[in-house]
Amino acid sequence: EKHVNMVHIESRKSRRRSSEVEIFVDCECGKTEFNELIQLLKFQTTIVTLNPPENIWTEEE
Repeated sequence: EKHVNMVHIESRKSRRRSSEVEIFVDCECGKTEFNELIQLLKFQTTIVTLNPPENIWTEEE
């Protein structure tokens, strides 16, 4: 639906709080789809942290 390919996903108990879970997702998508995905995640989660490589998108994306 959002044209995002999830390459890898994993979860683990949070190191901050034992009642929380951290979820790591590696995905493939265009810059627009990525930004839309982040906005959707912000409505559903407490914290969203990003670590995208800065050089992965070209000007036409």
